[in-house]
Amino acid sequence: MSAQAIPDAFEMLLMGTAGQAAEQIQADERKQYATLQARAALRGIVLVKSHTERGEVEYIASLHAMTKAFSSLQELSAWLDRVEGRRA
Repeated sequence: MSAQAIPDAFEMLLMGTAGQAAEQIQADERKQYATLQARAALRGIVLVKSHTERGEVEYIASLHAMTKAFSSLQELSAWLDRVEGRRA
């Protein structure tokens, strides 16, 4: 193996690990979103994942004429806890 091949192999290993970590984070976020969407549906709330005009992720909850936007899943989860009457 040449001296150049060792750094290339190491970089590929690091990128593979980083790529797997990014995929795991995305999978965790999808699962958390699906769970929150199901919790909202049990209350008659429609939850939609959207993007702002700046391209940032935004979660929109709608119930009848009420619409509320959230910038994170944590913010949305805290709001759903209040709607469901859960105590912190």
